[in-house]
Amino acid sequence: MSAYSVGHSGDERDIQGVTMQILSGAWAFVRTHPTNTICTVLLTVGIGVSGWNALYGQKNLHPAPFWGAVEAEAQTETTATPPAIVPPAPVQRSVVQPAPATDNAPTSSISAPNTTPVRIPAEVTGNPTTFNVQKNLAKLGIFKETVDGYYGPKTATAIRAFESQYGLTPTGAVSDELLTKLENVVSGAQSAAPASAPAASATNDPLAEIAMRAVEEQPQASTQSYSREYVIKIQKGLYSLGFLQGAIDGVPGAQTERAIRQFEVFNNYRETGEISPELFDMLLAANASFE
Repeated sequence: MSAYSVGHSGDERDIQGVTMQILSGAWAFVRTHPTNTICTVLLTVGIGVSGWNALYGQKNLHPAPFWGAVEAEAQTETTATPPAIVPPAPVQRSVVQPAPATDNAPTSSISAPNTTPVRIPAEVTGNPTTFNVQKNLAKLGIFKETVDGYYGPKTATAIRAFESQYGLTPTGAVSDELLTKLENVVSGAQSAAPASAPAASATNDPLAEIAMRAVEEQPQASTQSYSREYVIKIQKGLYSLGFLQGAIDGVPGAQTERAIRQFEVFNNYRETGEISPELFDMLLAANASFE
């Protein structure tokens, strides 16, 4: 037997001895630690199956592989041609030719004023007298608000404008003189004298009735004296409405007079600054408190 054969046989015996030792040690570990061995085997098998499935078991490419055509995509992005810059087209300005003038074209660029008439309702609403005043003033183009038959600041302003225009004392109140003059102007008989009999009116609007009575009956407060209790009532009414800032003492002094004037101006009444029964009625109509 040659030396090579003897050496080769010895190497095989050594390898078999090492293998047996490893297997014996593994068997001894498995026998002494069965649970750990089973868990290790299952974990190894699971990792192997997952790796094989990820690498070789998929039909389509993974959307985010660890390696792939990343370099090719990057190269494609870097070599992409930039978009061509298109210069803007020149803007053509069109010249608008003026239209030729015609015989019917207006010669002035100023538009005519708005002359839309105020719509007057067919049925009378509110106070009939105030309604007729508003209607006639609207026919003359002086009253441009809604004709509703209720006396207010805008009605008083229109009445003053009419009185100033036709030579009457501007009071802003509905009086017999105003009614007669207004009817005459509307009907075209401006030279007619004022009627002596007062016109009958309904009491739907207490403010209009009080204002008309205040003009018809000129108060004599400058020569007439009132009791202290009556003056206190007037002062309490002015105080409840916020016009009187002084003391409520029953003395008609400068503060009371100023408060009366402010109340009359605020409500578009004839400014007197005097205590009168008409003033008490106007305070009552304005929901003043006398307690």
